[in-house]
Amino acid sequence: DEMDANQVIKYTSSADKLLQKFKIFFYQKWIQDKIELLEKENSKLSKKESKLISKLNKAKEKNSSASKIAALEKARNETANNLSKGIAQLEKMKGKLSEVK
Repeated sequence: DEMDANQVIKYTSSADKLLQKFKIFFYQKWIQDKIELLEKENSKLSKKESKLISKLNKAKEKNSSASKIAALEKARNETANNLSKGIAQLEKMKGKLSEVK
């Protein structure tokens, strides 16, 4: 109420710039947190897939039952699919991060 029109314009512009910078910072931080979470999940899936491949190879070497081999193959395929989806999501989030400006 006590400011003249020039001061209102000056401070409104500054407030808009500050708000814009905050939005950018907040969104970048949110995306970075999502990226870190996806990287952890993908790392776990990758390790799980490696273990399943190892178990599958051992089962084949020991001539295990067809049902056990099929179950291991199914689990490995599901893990590989989830890992592929996770990698795609990670790339999407990295793309979004590069777009934020």
